[in-house]
Amino acid sequence: KKGIDNSWIEKETKVHTDTWTSKHRPKEGLKRNQKSKTLLPAVEVPHPGQSYNPALADHQDILWKAAMVEIDKEKEQLRIERLTTGMFPKKSDAPNEETYFKEMAVGIPELGGEQPED
Repeated sequence: KKGIDNSWIEKETKVHTDTWTSKHRPKEGLKRNQKSKTLLPAVEVPHPGQSYNPALADHQDILWKAAMVEIDKEKEQLRIERLTTGMFPKKSDAPNEETYFKEMAVGIPELGGEQPED
């Protein structure tokens, strides 16, 4: 450090600065496990469209992605509805004795059934 007048800096300050700017590590520090002990992933960087003042293209892109997620959720909900509740008739439309008798009587005139058209 030639050409710099360090006479005004105290010795304690020089030692402190040298300690924190050098690559010196104490023995205990070398033995320490530097790996993270958590199983959680690192924090993800948010999409550029989620900033306070995003570019229009970034904002439109994140809105499109959000809309697609919501549409997929709605499709899944409709699929579940179709495969569960929609498969079975309502109680008012469910077969009963009267509808069963009419169905079985089709083609038998003595029972009042209609004749199928040939």
